[in-house]
Amino acid sequence: MDYSGNPCLEGSFAEYLAQSYPSYSKQPTYEFLSIRLSDTKEHIGNCAIYNIDFPQCEAQIGIMIGERKYWNKGYGQKTMQQLIKYVQSEYNEIMRLYLHTRSDNIRAIRCFEKSGFHHSGSLLKGGVEFLIMETYLPSIIDSASHG
Repeated sequence: MDYSGNPCLEGSFAEYLAQSYPSYSKQPTYEFLSIRLSDTKEHIGNCAIYNIDFPQCEAQIGIMIGERKYWNKGYGQKTMQQLIKYVQSEYNEIMRLYLHTRSDNIRAIRCFEKSGFHHSGSLLKGGVEFLIMETYLPSIIDSASHG
């Protein structure tokens, strides 16, 4: 995906993993994407769709903007919006997206809330509290009834 002035998602992260780690094999329940600036193609982070569960119609997603110089510039929210659209177009069976984020990562929580996610629970991992956030995607039936 490439939108002028916004980060774009490319499948090259999976290619990188396959080349760098020959034992890596893309699992059908995972998809990795790189986040690149559309104008310079600079790699600024990664995102993933994983724990894809077709019977439950849900998947977990995550993003990471690696370089601090790209934080607080809206790339996270734009990436989340593009990732949600990507899931809707490529995995139209998925109705629920969820993610885990540290409870003290206020910047990420705001980003996810702006992208339509809401707090649905919490869990402890290694003594660190994480929020569980989720959103429900409109179904084809919902879209047709509102058209």
